Amino acid sequence: MKKNTKITIAVVSLVPFLVFLFYLSSYFFEALSYLYHSQDVVMDFLAFLAIDILAIGVYIAIIVMLFKDKKILQIICSVLLIAFIPLCFFGTFFSIGFLVVAGCNGCSYTEDITNYGKYDIDIDLSYFPEEITDDMTVVNFSYFYKYADTIQTDVYLEVQFEDKDTMDEYLNIAQDAFSESGVITYTNPYNPEYTDIIENDWVLSSSKDGTFAASIEFDGSETYEILYVDMSYKSITYSYDDLTIIYNYTFLDSDITIGNNPDKGEYYPKYLERFGVEWSRDNNFKYKLEEE
Repeated sequence: MKKNTKITIAVVSLVPFLVFLFYLSSYFFEALSYLYHSQDVVMDFLAFLAIDILAIGVYIAIIVMLFKDKKILQIICSVLLIAFIPLCFFGTFFSIGFLVVAGCNGCSYTEDITNYGKYDIDIDLSYFPEEITDDMTVVNFSYFYKYADTIQTDVYLEVQFEDKDTMDEYLNIAQDAFSESGVITYTNPYNPEYTDIIENDWVLSSSKDGTFAASIEFDGSETYEILYVDMSYKSITYSYDDLTIIYNYTFLDSDITIGNNPDKGEYYPKYLERFGVEWSRDNNFKYKLEEE
C-alpha cells in the first residue's frame, strides 16, 4: 500500500473521529459550565476524560500500525479506519441531536442562601427580594436549572417576618414588581390558609383547554413509572397567620420527571413539596382568565 494512500486514510478517518469524540464528550464536559454542578458531575467528567485519552491512544496506535511493513496489518488497520468514517459521522449526528434535545449531563442546583441572586441565566425575578435582609428569616431557599429540550427552572424562597407591618412592606413591593396591568389573587389551591398572587397578564395558551394565567398539571404513565409535572407558576404566596411570604418561579415540563435526582432530570418543584402535594391528576390546577 502506497504511503500517500495510508496518509489519506489516516487523515480522512481521524478528522471525523475527533469531531465525534468532541460532541460525545460535550455531554460530560459542558456539565461543568453549570454554576452549581455537583461532585458527581465532576467525577463523570474525569471518568470520561480518561476514556477520551484511551480512545485517542488506541486510534493513534491503529494509525501507527497502518504504516508498519506487514501487509496483513496494513489491510486490517485500513479496513478499521475506513469503517470508522461512516460510524463517526452517524455518531456525530446523533450526539448533536441529543445535546440539542437533552442538554448536557448534570444541572445547576443549590440550597445555599449565600448563592441567592446568582443564577446561570437571566431570570425575571423582579418580584423576589433584591437581597436577604435582617427583616426576614429564611425558611427555605433552592435554585434548580437544567437545559433539557428547553430551559427548565425552579427558584424558591420562603421567608418569615416578626410582624405584619414589616411583612406588608415586602408584600407590597413584590406585588408592585408584577405587571402594570395588575395582579390576580386567589386562595392557594393546596392550602386554604395561604393566598396566591400571580400577574394578570401572565398568559399561557393551550389549544385544548383555552387560556390560563397559571398551570400545574400532573401527567405521565403510572404503568411505566414515568411521572412528571408540567408546571408554569410564577407566584407570590403568603400567610398572615404564619407571617410568611413564599416567592416562587417554576417552569418545568415533561422532560423533567418526578424524583430526587436533579442531575438526571428527576426533580420535584419546591412549591409542591412545601404544600405536600403528591403526584396525582386530581391535584391539577389551572387558573383560567375567564374566572376573573
